[in-house]
Amino acid sequence: MKYVIYIIAFLCITSSFSQETGSIVGKLTDRELNDEPLAFANILIKGTTTGTTSDFDGLYEFSNIEPGTYTLVFRFLGYETIEIPNVKVEPDKVTTVNVPMSASEGVALDEVVITTSARKDSEIALLLEQKRAITIQEGISAEALTSKGIDDAAAAVAKISGISKQRGSSNVYVRGLGDRYQNTTLNGLSLPSTDVNKKNIDLDLFSTDVIESIGVSKAFSTNFFGDFSAGNVNIVSKAHTGKPYINVNIGSGINSAAIGEDFLLNEGISYFGRYNRYDNNPFAIVLGQPVDPVETGSPINVNFGVEGGFSIDFSGESRLSFFGTASFSNGWRFRQGEASDFTNTLNSSYPNVDQYIYDATTTALANIDYRVSSDLKFQYRSLYINSATDQTEFFGSNGEGTIRDDIGDADEGFFIYNGRFNQDQIFVNQLLGEYSDAQGYELNWGLGYNKL
Repeated sequence: MKYVIYIIAFLCITSSFSQETGSIVGKLTDRELNDEPLAFANILIKGTTTGTTSDFDGLYEFSNIEPGTYTLVFRFLGYETIEIPNVKVEPDKVTTVNVPMSASEGVALDEVVITTSARKDSEIALLLEQKRAITIQEGISAEALTSKGIDDAAAAVAKISGISKQRGSSNVYVRGLGDRYQNTTLNGLSLPSTDVNKKNIDLDLFSTDVIESIGVSKAFSTNFFGDFSAGNVNIVSKAHTGKPYINVNIGSGINSAAIGEDFLLNEGISYFGRYNRYDNNPFAIVLGQPVDPVETGSPINVNFGVEGGFSIDFSGESRLSFFGTASFSNGWRFRQGEASDFTNTLNSSYPNVDQYIYDATTTALANIDYRVSSDLKFQYRSLYINSATDQTEFFGSNGEGTIRDDIGDADEGFFIYNGRFNQDQIFVNQLLGEYSDAQGYELNWGLGYNKL
């Protein structure tokens, strides 16, 4: 009987130690100095002996906190002491508490921001992770993407120090080095390129609704593939945490330069950016497809999407989480002007050019996370992207084009019609695993199957 009691006591102790913990992070600012970071302030968890101090950037962190509701106390010499009650800590979550502090005789506190978010989704949590990292890395979170109005991954990485984006293209340069010297990964696994002349996939294909965070590492590490010398861009896809939810969004707009035009598309192009002739004989397509474009509906920009997730808790610490998002957006552009081609001399000139451009992007992401225990986790990621651009161009609309190499009647002008359709379809499937134990050993593995 004595041994049975010992075993029960041991299991209870083991269960209490294996309970997952949460974290509290945040940033302190000085309202008297235009919200500059407030360093070396004291932060205490009321009723306990647990405390910490803000660093030079005003950041603080409480890690490995048992789930529950706490009251935080913020103190700084010459400033008002602030108590924030009802700070809720949840397992495997980061609770963010940002506090602006005022001098004792200054303006009273107006606003305190308390949010709960998934790890790496919060800007403060990402900054603290970078400070703890043993390798040189920078990143941007989904929180920052939303606040800065960033639409895709290419624009996101351009906000990071030392990285620039070429205007009018998706080319990204890390420390002045281009595509050849970089590598792009999704959740740590390599991605195929959408261009046979480029090494990396176009980052502008990844809209912010599928991104949790983006990290750029400018130094080598055992976590990365060795085929880069400038930087490794790693996109972390969204996953569900917290309570069940569903979000639906819809929007519209117009391009003032296109709305009054009778818009044209190449024949066979669908509204959702698909080419409807793939099931036919390619040779018959060449012989049977008309060259004339077809008129389409009103050029009104549309975007809509749905996002949601939920979790199922099992016995112990096991949890199964589902997350999904799907979106569609399009855009209509009309350009009018002139075009010329030069080498040493003028090769061709077209004083009248009409260009119709239609863009359509469909994105879908499905994630499944299975936490067997606090030590063992599995993840499945499935991403689909369809990106298409249709261009209908008329050069020398009035028959006034000139070509240098023409040997015919110089009084006759030239006219060129150009129809072009580009479509990228990307399927990404990943199975990931993570194991860690109390001794500090970690094992991460992943399998990926991509089709482009």
